[in-house]
Amino acid sequence: MTVSNTTEGGPPQGGRAAAAAARGGDPPPPAGGGPGGRGAAAGPPPGRAATGCRSIALGEMVYEPCLSATLLDRLTDQADGRGGDKGSTDPALDLSVVPVVVFNDKDDLQHHQLRRVQADGAAPEHRVPSSEAFIRAVADGLGWGMVPRLQMARSPFAAVTEDFARVPGLEDDTVTLFLQRWKTPLPALDRLEASVRKYADMYL
Repeated sequence: MTVSNTTEGGPPQGGRAAAAAARGGDPPPPAGGGPGGRGAAAGPPPGRAATGCRSIALGEMVYEPCLSATLLDRLTDQADGRGGDKGSTDPALDLSVVPVVVFNDKDDLQHHQLRRVQADGAAPEHRVPSSEAFIRAVADGLGWGMVPRLQMARSPFAAVTEDFARVPGLEDDTVTLFLQRWKTPLPALDRLEASVRKYADMYL
């Protein structure tokens, strides 16, 4: 059993594990045993069931373009120094020079946003392939990144206690998560699926 994803209007387990899976991290190890002792799941293209498996939509995760308030203030001051309006949240902040935090080379959530506002979508980049460390890096001002609402302050799986600022001019992204499992009726796998779907209904 594993989780795959699609992103509404663009390119890419609930809570922290779901955030890693949705960013393009390696799928979790298969749960249970399949025919011939093989794993109970595969990792096909998002939403498309692998041979012998079925795909179950679990729900959607919303990601917001976030950065620390301190970093936003510094960027705004720099924009003011170039002749911008003091205190402006002008969406034309030069994001080509602002570091972006990405999970790994499969995580296109940030660059998808950049391509919406600049032709090449290029920017300095930090890779942080850990769900909790990714959120912490954004909160500490290492750069900006797409943060799942489930991991924001006061949310069910909060990875930080402080509030984020929003990156001016960028939009939310919605990621749809799918469960992939064998069609073969296996009691343990059926119970696991029921548990995953229960918590997906609660949090997604």
